[in-house]
Amino acid sequence: MSQKTQMRELLAAYLDDLRAVRNVSQHTLKAYESDISTFIDQLEARAGSMPAPSSIPMRWVRRYLGERVEKGASRATAARILSSLKGFFRYLVERGEIDSSPAEAIEGPKLGRRLPHVPSVDTVAAAVAATTPDDDVQTARDTALLEILYGCGLRVAEAVALNRASLDLKRNWVRVIGKRNKERMVPLGKPAREALEHWLAMRTEWAGSTSGDALFLGVRGGRLNVRTAFDVVRSRLAEAGEVKGKHPHALRHAFATHMLENGADLSSVKELLGHESLSTTQIYTHVTAEHLKRVYSDKHPRAGGTPPSEKEATGTIRDESGRK
Repeated sequence: MSQKTQMRELLAAYLDDLRAVRNVSQHTLKAYESDISTFIDQLEARAGSMPAPSSIPMRWVRRYLGERVEKGASRATAARILSSLKGFFRYLVERGEIDSSPAEAIEGPKLGRRLPHVPSVDTVAAAVAATTPDDDVQTARDTALLEILYGCGLRVAEAVALNRASLDLKRNWVRVIGKRNKERMVPLGKPAREALEHWLAMRTEWAGSTSGDALFLGVRGGRLNVRTAFDVVRSRLAEAGEVKGKHPHALRHAFATHMLENGADLSSVKELLGHESLSTTQIYTHVTAEHLKRVYSDKHPRAGGTPPSEKEATGTIRDESGRK
């Protein structure tokens, strides 16, 4: 077996491991496959023939990353490529194919924290409000979709994957299957419950042989897909006057930010969002800090148009235990 064939087989085995054992999304798998395949091709071109995995030096990994950046790869793309290669080489170490990873000691580019844009409470309320008659089936579905995305903080893929059996409308709960098949229970607020009840009463008009138990349906009766859900949210938010955050995840951002602004503790928001790490949820404390700075600058008579530093504003946000 040639070295290149061996590398391709190792890559295929790694992707199978990510798919079957680690439940990585299809989007991530495609990105990793592209990153590692391109690296393998570059190795062969540089060396004249494919080297054995154990003889790949760190400098070749560094050079490959540098070349990708020179060709226009963003910092975020470079960071993803390095993550792909690190994961692959760790897998080879676990299999005993190599003794150590040539990529492990390489530090990725530092990524600046980008705060998510958050629609206001009024904007979300306007987006949820129907613009067509209550007896319109599509309006009922779209309103229920927006209510559950914002009212429960769901990812769009989680929302379209819901079944009717996921709902407990008597007890006001929804069972959500999140990333890595992790299950969580999220409370249903009154507006979301009422919108869902209205949609379920009209769902039979679209339901057919392909519907199964899917909660949200497309016009042909099959399960609503993510792309159509994006279009629904984009259209409703645009009608409400939103300019920047016209996508389903903006409603998830709004869910978390509005809860924190109204006194929710960070740990509870983490559980509701289905985050594995509290550090992931903490970005929303920075969003609310920016909000506090704007309010201070606009409303305090002695602010003089100069808001406090972000560090000072962030320090005012504490969870219920009193911790920052």
